[in-house]
Amino acid sequence: MDDIILIILDTLRKDYGEKYLNPPILRRYGFVYYSNAIAPSPWTFPSHVSIFTGKYPAIHGVHETRDMKIPKIRIREHSRFLTTQLSGMGYNTVLISANSLIQPNFGFRGFNEVYDIFWYPEKLSHKDVEIIKKYKSKNSGYLSTAINLIYHRKFEVLWRAVEDVILYKKILSRIRRYPPLDKGINKAISILKNLDLKDKNFIVINLMEVHEPYSMKYPALGGDCHYPYWKGY
Repeated sequence: MDDIILIILDTLRKDYGEKYLNPPILRRYGFVYYSNAIAPSPWTFPSHVSIFTGKYPAIHGVHETRDMKIPKIRIREHSRFLTTQLSGMGYNTVLISANSLIQPNFGFRGFNEVYDIFWYPEKLSHKDVEIIKKYKSKNSGYLSTAINLIYHRKFEVLWRAVEDVILYKKILSRIRRYPPLDKGINKAISILKNLDLKDKNFIVINLMEVHEPYSMKYPALGGDCHYPYWKGY
């Protein structure tokens, strides 16, 4: 049987990338282009679970609710999971993911090999963000929040926040070095070149180069950027 290679360009809109998605070189290698594919969900986690189960989010149940939010959501049922089925058919299964949600700790299991390739110049930890939320000013202003952190002697958190916001979000973004052009693609290429391939291989690659941040503000400071601060948590 043929190898199966699933490449996911996380959050790429069809009208932005369609002209790149069906070139002759991909057709020569047997890739199939489906022009009428529709995502079953507007965000990553439930859409990926639908890919791996063939079920809508309302059926597989892996999605946020009023009471259940990330990072508590997990895939619980794996009996009909795609990796389980293909492993039973003798496939060597490999996951190369730049998305912190598409990892075994969130339930994407059954892979023989797993590679976490995400890179992000983040200075604030999950704990730092929680501290900033605690002392955030009501008007969500940077200065007033900084004053509150100083008043409560959270100097190290303030320094990391200033470094992250000023250096990465303000300065490097203006000279086109942030967000980074490489969020794991070079690692993925290196891994693919060195994989010990078997007779039958199922390789899933999730790439994040076209993903967020969509905003340069932190959620803790009133912004709309939803970068997963729980990465590695």
